[in-house]
Amino acid sequence: MAGTKTKGMGSFIDTDGYTNLSMTAAYKGAHAPVQISATRPDFFIRGVGSPNDAMILQLAMKKDSRELHTSSTASSIENKGGFRKSEIRKVTILVYSDDSFSVTPDEALSAGEYLFVFGYANAAFDFGITAGRH
Repeated sequence: MAGTKTKGMGSFIDTDGYTNLSMTAAYKGAHAPVQISATRPDFFIRGVGSPNDAMILQLAMKKDSRELHTSSTASSIENKGGFRKSEIRKVTILVYSDDSFSVTPDEALSAGEYLFVFGYANAAFDFGITAGRH
């Protein structure tokens, strides 16, 4: 994450969290360092994160960066980071007997930039899908 901007912090603090706090996180570069040609990549995870918190999010592409928006009012047990529903991609998670697990998008990901997170955007893996990109 290259930087963040928050909106509504003053009123969020003044109201003990009863108002909306939104954040925009920016990621360096127009594209992630890792580009994948498969539109339904399988991610195999061991020793990091919880399968209950694994999510794939689509980033908004800007000229020299990629962005993700969060909102405290969108937070829930399933969406701890408060991500926009339109940015969340549904996934299938398989847990294995050795406590590792795999995460696969339910549908093909379109060409673009994505973020693999475990609940929050501060510790994440960014990647791009190159299929169909010209």
